[in-house]
Amino acid sequence: MTEIVGFAPVIDPWLIFVGKACAEMGIDFRLITLTPDGNISDGDAQDCWKWLSKNKSFRIEVVNTSELETVCGETCFVLLRGNYQPRERTLIRRLIKNFSRSVALLRFAKQSLRWQAKQIIKEITDPFYCLFTEVWTEDISIGMMCAILNKPHRYYGILPHQRSSLLEECCILLEDDIPLGDRPCLFSYAGTANNYRRDIAASWIKSRLSADSELIHLGPIGGTHRVIWHYDQDGSHRPRPYDIYIKEIESSWFSLCLPGVTGTTNRVLEAVLRGSIPVIPAEQARFYCLPFQDKINSIFVLNNDWEEAINIIAAMTYAKRLAMQQAVVELSQSQASLNAISNRLVCNILGKTILA
Repeated sequence: MTEIVGFAPVIDPWLIFVGKACAEMGIDFRLITLTPDGNISDGDAQDCWKWLSKNKSFRIEVVNTSELETVCGETCFVLLRGNYQPRERTLIRRLIKNFSRSVALLRFAKQSLRWQAKQIIKEITDPFYCLFTEVWTEDISIGMMCAILNKPHRYYGILPHQRSSLLEECCILLEDDIPLGDRPCLFSYAGTANNYRRDIAASWIKSRLSADSELIHLGPIGGTHRVIWHYDQDGSHRPRPYDIYIKEIESSWFSLCLPGVTGTTNRVLEAVLRGSIPVIPAEQARFYCLPFQDKINSIFVLNNDWEEAINIIAAMTYAKRLAMQQAVVELSQSQASLNAISNRLVCNILGKTILA
């Protein structure tokens, strides 16, 4: 039986998705970590550790640094965060040399991105730089990072928010039948103010919100539209329960997927899974590994002009919205299910053809 070994000095909740996919595909999943103490410093990591420990599909091995040379196998992936220091990279090198094929899932943190870029230039010939999941882009663009890496990369797309991997009922919510037809709100956005690009769109939207913060007037577009808008407003409570967040997406025709400090957002996939049409920056569409088409199953934002994109959806006919909603549902059922995305990730790790 095929075995995948994961090495994660920092336990990450989406390891659960990898493990579930491995179980369904008949693949053994062995997770190696160094010390449990360093992995349970926050609530999400604690929940993840408990889930992994109880699930029979996983084998968790806690080893000390001197034991790394004894660990071996066929395929290994490494959850490689950008804030790893040279010591952690040395440990990873010691581990992967005993595996016939190794890949890395890279996640670059904004605090150390420029330092990381310099390190990667030095290490680019290493065999395990094969995939990366997301790049924090507050001070550097995805395009620049791709140029620095200077080699082709495979993107597996994006998984939903980590809370949905930890809480079984959240996965069930995402996989429920999608309600078709009329929706009470034109668009929704649920997020925080953590990036200047969000501030541009937020300022424009806030200036058109009524006092109750649910009705919006869209400039030259006639009439008033009901929206869901949670963006550091008075009285908004975060983190909101995940089930309420999903219901908000489900009640909206469109979901604004404003970029934050990362180059991708889980909100895109969550919108598709609940039949809400994602509104996304055009230059980021390809990183989701889904066949998005502007004005067919998504709305592309060109040149960061969110005002134009929102006016486009406000002027759209009801029949056009229905047609786009149906296209999103077909995408959700064919390529965006949680099983499909998890399996695609595992196949990429194994270097195999992606399963249908």
